Amino acid sequence: MNDKYEAAKNDSNIVYIKEVMASEVPADINLDALESDSVFALHDANGAQLAVAANRQLAVHLAKANDLVPMTLH
Repeated sequence: MNDKYEAAKNDSNIVYIKEVMASEVPADINLDALESDSVFALHDANGAQLAVAANRQLAVHLAKANDLVPMTLH
């Protein structure tokens, strides 16, 4: 699902973590080593995909390592 959502525009440090199907990830990202059909994508407030992680824990760590505040989308 690629629904657009309205997010708080006053905090540029927030990233949204959403579980997505591996087939929804851009083709230039190599997912061959994954054993799962889903990954966790990090999105900015405008919905642009910033990164992809193999699991939720790694996605949260990636956000925090870059001084970003992770929020989960359902």
